[in-house]
Amino acid sequence: MNRFAWLLLVMVLSGCVLQRPEPVATTPGAAVQWDARRDRLLALQSWQARGRIAARSDTGGGQGAMDWRQSRSSSHIELRGPFGAGAFEIDLEPDSLTVTDRHGAVTAAFSGPDAAEQFLQARLGWSFPARSTRYWMLGLLDPGYAGEELFDATGSLVGLEQNGWTLSYDGFARYGDYWMPRKLVMQTDKARVRVIIDEWMLH
Repeated sequence: MNRFAWLLLVMVLSGCVLQRPEPVATTPGAAVQWDARRDRLLALQSWQARGRIAARSDTGGGQGAMDWRQSRSSSHIELRGPFGAGAFEIDLEPDSLTVTDRHGAVTAAFSGPDAAEQFLQARLGWSFPARSTRYWMLGLLDPGYAGEELFDATGSLVGLEQNGWTLSYDGFARYGDYWMPRKLVMQTDKARVRVIIDEWMLH
């Protein structure tokens, strides 16, 4: 697997109708009851996000397409480089991580509650709170750790701070009764990951 693929792995380690977003609102403000939104999103059983991702660190960078499917505590992430290059899939369970290439061959497998973090540390040389990503994608703090929500003067959520990472949200779109992130940046002193979400599917 190439360096682009390893860098994108940082994103893991993380009857429904596809809903098209209404026009993007960067500051939903008073239109959103953020406490109620948080509770409803935490109660979701599954969701899917399709979009684009770009990662950069001291060791390099890359960009490509992303399809993230979450079902309870199980994450399935498909990542593809430009024009489908470097495609691979990641399955993250509470006690295991498996990476397969486009042909279905297993290229990496780890077990244990810290499998994702150990894998990223070994491949990238720096740690990442992998299992928090599935909450951050939704614009939520991981309920298992202390953190802070950041709001602007209009009352809109603009960021999170948790586990040494800063999350910035630039744009929300309304999907049915939900306001969902369209753009987010996850950043620490060692890496920066930018995600643009084109479609959400909420179950």
